[in-house]
Amino acid sequence: MLSVFNDIPQLVGLLAFLFGSAAFAHKCSYRMRIHLSLFQILLVLHFVLMGAITAATICAVSVLRIYFSTKTQSSYLMWFFITLIWVLGLPNASEPHQFLTLLSTSIATWGMYKLEGLAMRATVLLNTLCWLLHNIVLGSIGGVLMESTFAIINAITIFRLYRSQHATL
Repeated sequence: MLSVFNDIPQLVGLLAFLFGSAAFAHKCSYRMRIHLSLFQILLVLHFVLMGAITAATICAVSVLRIYFSTKTQSSYLMWFFITLIWVLGLPNASEPHQFLTLLSTSIATWGMYKLEGLAMRATVLLNTLCWLLHNIVLGSIGGVLMESTFAIINAITIFRLYRSQHATL
């Protein structure tokens, strides 16, 4: 049985998982991004409660990165976040799968700031698949389950959006 000190962080992590899963089910890109921001806020809290401050810091950057992508498509802001991802992540990256996450997160950032609809979702799906590979290599069961769920839900939503766009043509 887990103690309350373990239960609360795990419950917050589970709540984050649910918000993340709900995010990818949205057909509306704006709602998806807002839910992803809430997902990242919950992950920040989860990682702080777990004592994983570096992970909490990266998730905090993601909260801002995703939220501001709902407000602007500024190239300056996009490049600021891409640079920040590399500045914070590169010093700790030593394995190929770690560099892959930096690259894929950069691509997803570009997608969130410069693309809409299916194209934006495709960059986010690519990012999810890269994080899935990272978590497989790392041996993170929870990470594999989370990214697998996100990939499946996002792929289904992409298919639904694609089908609805082509049904009206």
